[in-house]
Amino acid sequence: MAAHVYNVRSTTQSVFHTRFRGNRPLLASSIVALSMHLAALHFRPLQSLLGIAPFASGGWWRIGLVCAAVMLVSELHKWWQRAARNARNVT
Repeated sequence: MAAHVYNVRSTTQSVFHTRFRGNRPLLASSIVALSMHLAALHFRPLQSLLGIAPFASGGWWRIGLVCAAVMLVSELHKWWQRAARNARNVT
């Protein structure tokens, strides 16, 4: 859900209208966290220490689909909130 952290930076503005590199500490921490997750999944000593195994190739597709679904729902919610706020301002 690394992409979701960028989606929740604003509760009203779309993730597609915010600057991706606007928050450098968030970008750096996201890269570090993702690197740590990948290391834990693919580095054998960490696998045995944590008791985990790497995903099958189909697992990454599922993760991508869940991530896209979460972003879609969040973007629809933001759009709905903007539409409701604009409707209140018009009347």
